[in-house]
Amino acid sequence: MSLDAARVPLFLELDDVVAWGCSATDLLCVFAGAVLSWWLYLTPAFPAEIRVALCALTLSVALAFGLVRSEGITLREWVAIAGRFAARARVLVIEDDR
Repeated sequence: MSLDAARVPLFLELDDVVAWGCSATDLLCVFAGAVLSWWLYLTPAFPAEIRVALCALTLSVALAFGLVRSEGITLREWVAIAGRFAARARVLVIEDDR
């Protein structure tokens, strides 16, 4: 029994799947959002209703950044694309037709 070498393309930029179909970055976003949400809940500076609302908002944003994908692109990447588009230099070019 001999093992043949397999040819693997090296030019593919694929994320490593760690757990539940998520990459390490996806899981880190969800974990960081859960920790921030828990920290906001434990902060006694606000009433309980406001703390729960902040926790729900923080956790839902973290879940969205960690788990939402559209056409194979994560929400984090879409936000980065939109930010680069909004921050690009704008130049007005007017031609003189005389």
